[in-house]
Amino acid sequence: MTSPTTTVTTPGLTVSFADTSDWGSGFTGGITITNTSGTAISNWTIGFTLANAITNIWNAQIASHSGNSYVLSNMAYNSTIAAGQSVTLGFQADGGNPVLPTRYVFNGRSISTSTAPVLPVITPANASVTETSAASTPETFTLTLSAASATPVTVAYKTVDGTAKAGVDYTAASGTVTIAAGKTQASVTVQTKPGTTGSKAYTLQLSSPSGATLATTSATGTIIDPAPVVLPQITAANVTVQESTASTGSGGTLLPSGYLSTSGNQIVSATGTAVKLAAINWYGFETNSYAPQGLWIQNYKTMMNQMVQLGFNAIRLPFSLQLFASSSTPSGINYTLNPDLAGLNGLGIMDKIVAYANQIGLKIILDDHRSAAGSGPNDNGLWYDNGYTAAQWISTWQMLAQHYAGNSAVIGADLLDEPHGAATWGDGSANDWAAAATQAGDAIQAVNPNWLIMVEGIQTYSGQSTWWGGNLMGVASHPITLTDPGKLVYSPHDYPASVYDQSWFNAANYPNNLTSVWDQYWGYIYKDGIAPVFLGEFGSTLQSTSDQEWIHSLVNYIDAPGGVGGAQGISWAYWDWNPTSGDTGGILENDWATVDTTKMNAITPALYHSGTGTSVSPLTVDFQVKLSSASAGPVTVHYQTVDGTAKAGTDYVAESGTLTFQPGETAEIVSATLLGTHAVTSQLTFMLDLSTPSGATLATTQATATLVPAVTSSTGAGSTGTSAGTGGGSGTAVGSGGSTPLPAVSVIAHTTQSWTGGFLDSLTVGNSGSQGVSSWEVEITTPSTITNLWNAVIVSHIGNTYLVGNASYNADIAAGGLVTAGFQASGSSSDPLTAVLYKVS
Repeated sequence: MTSPTTTVTTPGLTVSFADTSDWGSGFTGGITITNTSGTAISNWTIGFTLANAITNIWNAQIASHSGNSYVLSNMAYNSTIAAGQSVTLGFQADGGNPVLPTRYVFNGRSISTSTAPVLPVITPANASVTETSAASTPETFTLTLSAASATPVTVAYKTVDGTAKAGVDYTAASGTVTIAAGKTQASVTVQTKPGTTGSKAYTLQLSSPSGATLATTSATGTIIDPAPVVLPQITAANVTVQESTASTGSGGTLLPSGYLSTSGNQIVSATGTAVKLAAINWYGFETNSYAPQGLWIQNYKTMMNQMVQLGFNAIRLPFSLQLFASSSTPSGINYTLNPDLAGLNGLGIMDKIVAYANQIGLKIILDDHRSAAGSGPNDNGLWYDNGYTAAQWISTWQMLAQHYAGNSAVIGADLLDEPHGAATWGDGSANDWAAAATQAGDAIQAVNPNWLIMVEGIQTYSGQSTWWGGNLMGVASHPITLTDPGKLVYSPHDYPASVYDQSWFNAANYPNNLTSVWDQYWGYIYKDGIAPVFLGEFGSTLQSTSDQEWIHSLVNYIDAPGGVGGAQGISWAYWDWNPTSGDTGGILENDWATVDTTKMNAITPALYHSGTGTSVSPLTVDFQVKLSSASAGPVTVHYQTVDGTAKAGTDYVAESGTLTFQPGETAEIVSATLLGTHAVTSQLTFMLDLSTPSGATLATTQATATLVPAVTSSTGAGSTGTSAGTGGGSGTAVGSGGSTPLPAVSVIAHTTQSWTGGFLDSLTVGNSGSQGVSSWEVEITTPSTITNLWNAVIVSHIGNTYLVGNASYNADIAAGGLVTAGFQASGSSSDPLTAVLYKVS
């Protein structure tokens, strides 16, 4: 094969180029410069344009290189070209089939080649487009030039039918496309039209290039019309819930609205009435999950409603300082059950809990449980450690006090959980907890004067040791003095022998000696009228006789009013709500729904009772919103509640927002809280409206909630009433006869999980009446097949009707209590399902 060559001549000079070796991915070029004049040439340079990149050079050096332009200069040993003599230089460059150097410049003087330049090559790329809508979709062909040209390059184009037809599948196009000077690409766009399902093709024909040649004269355009997408449908089911009646027995268990203060040894309302905190500890914010526990299995509103139903009026909410770091991401949350918590940080979730507490009348006490995320108090027992300073501790409290200023749902700050170890009281040292608590309390009052400031004790004082945070003996000689002393509450902790076998549990006079133990460490503060006391933690599994004696004695001790008139006993917070606490377990069983009635019965005597007003157990209406089939992408729909005969703000809490079905999910719940501020004597209704779906269509735009009056009986033996549960329908509630009201029992069913071919449903049977229930049965009607059941048994099964009754261990439902059962079924969660109360006794 002849090597590519080119020669440039000008008076007195000849420059020749030869491709001396070409191996496909590169080549070797040689340049010979001949001095044809009669005088010598010194310090020469040779410039040229070359599309290939020079990778190696000899007998010369690169003086400059910009884009495709090179300037080479002599070496020291060949700087002079004598008259009639030549110098030869060479280089290696990448890419085969080189474009010959052009536009030679010798010593700054332009010379031209004697051969025609090699033109760049145009290559068109095939194109493909998938139709996505009923509108026209553009399809783009890319034309690529093998090398940029110094002048514009043009080429004519037109579309030619194949299996795709102009006017039917695409819009015919023709014209001229230009690749601008210095550029290597241009495009041609053809508009396609939706058609029948399948794949069709046509050709883009190129011709008449100018300034370039064609590598190929055509490219193929492919139009793909996929099968039409059938969107899933969204449905919302009607729901019927039995309203609670207001029980007037011993008065309400919720606290009055507004902030609280202190007077003597009493916590008082804004009107000066003595009240009592009967709280439950709900931990999790202080752990590495940065959220209250149990949200993986329950909706947070459902659990908070249950707290109120059980008679608690406040939540002690532990947190860690690390919770508020930007890197602290909440986990352990089922966002299907808690959709409004998705995307929130720890403080955002706390805000949601505070907001809902405000809706249903609960109060919140914030508890700095520890600095770094984890379990239990700080290891060193102090308010500062290697990771967090005292200043950070105080600044976090000030941030929270400012954040919740004006929100009377948050009533207090428990400054530090269980000071112990090196913590002292009143000695003026760096570890003087009394001094640190005073400083923190004053700092909080500076930005939020409305909060109660709760100060725990230490472990050891004057050689006397007790529970961490439980020793308040130092108050007698070194009391806390705040800027506003009317907000100070002392807060010890106390536990039984199963947690740690203190010496007094082994005394001969146990449990009668417990009163003197409590008097010594903290009870004297209350009994002597120094200040109110809030027993911030106490709890047990209650498996031993010793623990049972301890809690019976402690409940009697804290429930004693210790004053005259409307005085209340010692306030408290039971440890805890969570069944996961290793030492004590919780009020809830491991299913995070069933109540441990032994524990609840033990502490019920110490609940707060206002003596007036009503005690209303909040219920929720759970609208089930479902997709007909799972979607590969998120599906959203807007929802809002709309008044019927039930009115927002009076009968229920208005809700609105956007519901999201994540990929694979087919069931979501919108919960609306019933206010229950009066006894419902007739059916009331309100609606859930759905609108603006994305990724689905609406099969129903509205669902109706029907609120049914609570069941009561009329005079006469064997009287009956009607109770409706979720999904409608009715059943017979059998009472004891006579004029005694029937228990106000209701049943709520909702789907907690679904998949193709099956689902899980939860049943909650609640007793909001004033008398207990000793057995219960629920009638479930569904075309699906129940395959598994827990916390209940199947009494009978005929056709689509199941009669489900209590298990042996959860037959009793105390007044104000509830039990939870559930079942697994094969079928579709979109199948109609009703669960109604059939019988109670």
